[in-house]
Amino acid sequence: MLKFKTGIVLEGSFTDRDIWKPMLDQAFEQSEFATLILQSSIGDYEAVCYRLTADLADEGFMYGRDYVIARKSNES
Repeated sequence: MLKFKTGIVLEGSFTDRDIWKPMLDQAFEQSEFATLILQSSIGDYEAVCYRLTADLADEGFMYGRDYVIARKSNES
């Protein structure tokens, strides 16, 4: 079971590091866990997740410990 005291949910495309990096830095200052809701097509989801996870690992964040990623479905 995952337990944390403070968490935040962020939604976006997470494609432009210059935009999402400061946003995530601020989020991690205010909370100990983040849920990132990725706005992406199903075909691009895996590649974007891989890139985002690698970029966050470079910043010292660990998937499952510091954040998780979910996909927002806009398709009907």
